[in-house]
Amino acid sequence: MAQTNNVHTSAEMATSQAFSNTFQGLQTTNYTTKIQSFQDIMYLDGKSIFSDGALSIGTSTNNPVYLGADSTAYLKIETDGKINFLSGKMSINGDTGSVGQVLRTDGNGNLSWVTVDFTQFAFSNLAVSGQTTVQADSTSDTLTFAAGSGVDITTSGSTVTIASSATAHNAFKFISASTGAGSASGNNIEADSQGDTLTFEAGTGIQLTTDPNNDKLTIAASQTGETNQNAITSIGVSGQSTLSAGQASDSISFASVTDRNVVEITTDTSTKKVNFKTKLPRTLSMSGRIPTRLSDGTLSGMPINNHFVNRTVSGAEVSGGGTSVGFSTRAVVCKESDGTTHKVTMPASTSNALLFKLRQSNGSSTQDLEIDMAESNL
Repeated sequence: MAQTNNVHTSAEMATSQAFSNTFQGLQTTNYTTKIQSFQDIMYLDGKSIFSDGALSIGTSTNNPVYLGADSTAYLKIETDGKINFLSGKMSINGDTGSVGQVLRTDGNGNLSWVTVDFTQFAFSNLAVSGQTTVQADSTSDTLTFAAGSGVDITTSGSTVTIASSATAHNAFKFISASTGAGSASGNNIEADSQGDTLTFEAGTGIQLTTDPNNDKLTIAASQTGETNQNAITSIGVSGQSTLSAGQASDSISFASVTDRNVVEITTDTSTKKVNFKTKLPRTLSMSGRIPTRLSDGTLSGMPINNHFVNRTVSGAEVSGGGTSVGFSTRAVVCKESDGTTHKVTMPASTSNALLFKLRQSNGSSTQDLEIDMAESNL
């Protein structure tokens, strides 16, 4: 087909010379070339190609399509269908976007530049004290949780649940000692691990016995004798200082005196007794009394005092010379209603006691009272 040159300088398909391209004001009257097919017509001028039907631009086998400007190819449609932006540039409705922005579609074919936050708060390492650190090998690496003994791991959506599969027990983590009625010392005992062991140590007088079959610990006193003793810790005497035990095994001592009123103290280990016995002579009492009952009915006693009388004795050496010797006897001190005092001496009875005769107030009868000079309770 021979080349045909057709120049049209008066007008273009654009309705205004100020338009930079035909599509700004398209009209088909001022075309340079008109190509008409069965149903469609294509119009061309110096800068526009327009068709009133579907317009197809392509090449034959193994030939790409290039689109360019300013004598430079900027877009290439590869023979495998890829679109190659040879300039490496793109503008969306005049907007080239900003640094770091990406293209996004709204799902309806509309494209726009958007800024995507690529900041990820992620751990690349997982460390456990005393264990080897787990490291991510890639951005899409997977961390796997393995359930140990007594642990269940379950997932639900984006949630991982780690729970104990064993039955929970109420346990004491701390053991403390309180003084109470006794004594206590030391700091609290703390369990250092889940399987820690609490050790009981037997002190003085204590026996510990374990029973593994019945999970039992028996604490018992190991000393012999009564373990629960009601003991008197203090001994008091009227007008004297109180004696107090200084310790649990303290001792008390009894002591006698060596004067006339001596008390003999003996112990009997077989019966665990302490015996107190007075050593006052029964026949040399200085406080003998004759039991009497007063007119008001109260029990009293008539005092018996020592009484000395002179008797003439021949052939005896007497202190200071002479023959008078003072003999000791006992006399009952009596006082009459008028206040006159009499010291009544008594003869000896056949039983080697003093004989005191009592007569009733009416004089009807008498009564003999033998006085052996024993200590009277009165």
